Amino acid sequence: MTKSKNRSAELALLIMNAGRLLHQKLHESGGSGSVSMLHFKIMSFVGERGPTTMKDVAGFLGVTAPSATVLVNRLTKSGELARVKSPKDRRSVSVKLTASGRKSVARDRQALVGRMSSILSCISTAEADKLTVILKNLLKK
Repeated sequence: MTKSKNRSAELALLIMNAGRLLHQKLHESGGSGSVSMLHFKIMSFVGERGPTTMKDVAGFLGVTAPSATVLVNRLTKSGELARVKSPKDRRSVSVKLTASGRKSVARDRQALVGRMSSILSCISTAEADKLTVILKNLLKK
């Protein structure tokens, strides 16, 4: 394996492990607040996109549509999401964030930022600046 491929493989593993560690630390410190991390991810996704199909939710999560439906059903029952019928196709149903869901996402996002800030306090300002540039570049692609 070439040096470039070794570096890419090492970076890929480091990024995956860092993501897993951050997720674990967030879970240990109380998760996202009032809802599970998975529910928070779904609500954030729907909130950013607007009315979203179950197929899109499933694709975002990397699960089957029936699995996504089970998760969305819980959020619908709790009043965080609402189902809306498509005016173009009666068979098509999307989900959207309710006013209660928007409040939950805002509150839980603020709680997550606080927890993440605490977790990331172990890195220096210079390291944080470098990591910010790197992550912004990765997210552009």
